[in-house]
Amino acid sequence: MDALVRDFLDTGELKGLSRYTLRNYRRSLATLERLLDKEFTEATHRDLNRCLSSYRAEGKAPGTVFRLYTDARIFFNWLESEGEISTNPFRKTTAPENPTPPVAVADAETIKKLLAVEWPTRFLARRNRAMILVLLDTGVRVSELAAMNTEDYDGKMLSIHGAKKGGPRTVPTGKAASIALRRYLRIHPGGPALWVGSKGRVTDSGVRKMLTQACRKAGVERVFPHALRHSFAHEFRLAGGSDSDLMYLGGWSSPRQLERYGAAGKVERAAAAHSRYSPGDRLASG
Repeated sequence: MDALVRDFLDTGELKGLSRYTLRNYRRSLATLERLLDKEFTEATHRDLNRCLSSYRAEGKAPGTVFRLYTDARIFFNWLESEGEISTNPFRKTTAPENPTPPVAVADAETIKKLLAVEWPTRFLARRNRAMILVLLDTGVRVSELAAMNTEDYDGKMLSIHGAKKGGPRTVPTGKAASIALRRYLRIHPGGPALWVGSKGRVTDSGVRKMLTQACRKAGVERVFPHALRHSFAHEFRLAGGSDSDLMYLGGWSSPRQLERYGAAGKVERAAAAHSRYSPGDRLASG
């Protein structure tokens, strides 16, 4: 591995980036290193454009090519901030098309089926129900969920310390999530980790595996943890929640980041808003 890439990844780890994010960076930069015929610090925008074109010519999906572009851009921004390059070639690099469709939100029927799944033990039933409800009710990232400790929950509020960015935050849990958490904690085996399994703390991949099993048992299409984060954003807005409150609760640092969250449900939200504020209904009844 290139020494600069190693330093970049170590810096990301110190900043609290998730293992999933760091793994994606590592893969993208390994791909870029393969496509380049020179050192990173010697690359020009023409070199990077050529690399992106070559990657696309390998038959990669547009979204995959765009991921290489965004990950490499973050790396070159870091190189510039470290003084390793005097001119950032990404200022002139052409961004590839990104026709990635919005992440589908899990509909109400799917959520109900996931929560109704029967598990082989009382412990798994309580833990998994609480996990799903916390993901849906708070919009936490899967890495933040896995990092939670028992001391982070006071019965009503969750303190989130494993934040990807923006620092720690405290979020409330609704009645359903609170009840599920308290029922789970009553049979918690002890120890600092909030979410535990047979081998100790449940990892990011462990959460994904649980949700995959739940979908299979429920007979629904696979739902990823991140889709529940999108569902949280959609349902919060649908109920009339403000974007400023949503930004805090979800740990987003700018309104721009919210644009893609819950985007798949924007038609439903617009229709719901229209039913409340319909100009025709209001004026015709006057």
